[in-house]
Amino acid sequence: MNEYRINAITVYFAEQISQCKEQVQAFAAEDRRDESVFARIQMNVYDIFHTIFSTAIKLQQNNNAAVKEFFLHKTKQITESWQSSLLSAEKHGDFKKAHIEHIKIDCSAQIIKSFQELWEADHD
Repeated sequence: MNEYRINAITVYFAEQISQCKEQVQAFAAEDRRDESVFARIQMNVYDIFHTIFSTAIKLQQNNNAAVKEFFLHKTKQITESWQSSLLSAEKHGDFKKAHIEHIKIDCSAQIIKSFQELWEADHD
């Protein structure tokens, strides 16, 4: 298992969660409730995906390809669920729910992009 790769991705998640937490607090202090809620949603997405990554490492010990496959498969499943929820919200005119699903989907896309960049980086 490439420890540098694992560490880089773990640090990425910790930094993103920390940044979101700071945004939540800053927005709340400024009485910007909507922005605070949206930052909290992003923080939750980072936390969910971090948990998936940690689970992949535990379940697929010493198998880099299996860790990557597990992570990408699970994140794809979750993102597809959010996309279905978005379509349902739009169909029923629930704009608030649709906006929340957009936030989760956009955050998911950023995480997957960053994961792949960190995973493929040449650190050996």
